[in-house]
Amino acid sequence: MRPLHSLKLVCQRTGLSPQLVRTWEKRYAAVTPVRTDTHRRLYSEEEITRLDLLHQLTGKGHAISRIASLSEAELRRLLESAASLPFSAAGGHPKGDSDFFEGMFAAIESLDTSILLDRLQQAVLQNGHSWVLENIARLTGQIGDRWRSGSLRIAHEHLATAALRIFLGGFIQDAKPGPSAPLLLVCTPAGQHHDLGAFLAGAAACNVGWRVSFLGASLPSEEIAAAAIKTQAKAVALSIVYPADDPNLPRELEKLGNLLPLGVPVLIGGRSASSYHASLEKIKALPVTSLSSLQQVLEDLCR
Repeated sequence: MRPLHSLKLVCQRTGLSPQLVRTWEKRYAAVTPVRTDTHRRLYSEEEITRLDLLHQLTGKGHAISRIASLSEAELRRLLESAASLPFSAAGGHPKGDSDFFEGMFAAIESLDTSILLDRLQQAVLQNGHSWVLENIARLTGQIGDRWRSGSLRIAHEHLATAALRIFLGGFIQDAKPGPSAPLLLVCTPAGQHHDLGAFLAGAAACNVGWRVSFLGASLPSEEIAAAAIKTQAKAVALSIVYPADDPNLPRELEKLGNLLPLGVPVLIGGRSASSYHASLEKIKALPVTSLSSLQQVLEDLCR
């Protein structure tokens, strides 16, 4: 009979916390420990090895929701791929940072959607999901800067935005959170037509194990609230980018706060979110200033 080990020993050997091991087991079926008559969890050597590989890969930016179902051989190949990536001497950032942006802009300037999507997928394999999402957020800012300076045409900006929507939409669709995972509704409020930030928010939420329903752009508050009630969403996330001075948006936000069920928070992010500070305070919205802060808020809501 194979030796079995306690959760305490598993945590000592992998560096994972007991709570995280249980979450990975319950939400993602990453391991299936034996249960004793007294309901203690016991883990095999193979499961400890698997948890250690998952720990290393999530530390390199891979989302547990996307790697929990991989075989041990697949996990090892992914780890070897990440380990082969060169690091710069300064700051410990992958040398691929500059290569990533150069490759993205080369594809954008040549108006080649296929190459752009291929390079995004390759970046995921090399650097992990979290790294790619953070750099897409940086990329969108650089695209806007280059368009305003005249070095990119409107066609370039539109192609890049469309390709990123395809990539992020696939990212959300391919996520495999369990049926018990909390649900986040993501959209932009009425009058806000720029939805790329909302796509990014949805992908970041998937990365920390949330289910995501993307409702689209410029949605009236009544529709957002009705969807939240219908789906029993745990939270609503809104992206506010442009305009920063819509006289109708404060009323929409306050109406949403009144229509949502008690206990369903509104998470607000985007370049122009702070312009509506007074209304956000009235509805007790939770501000998020980055993808990492969004993920932290979502993790806190699950505690």
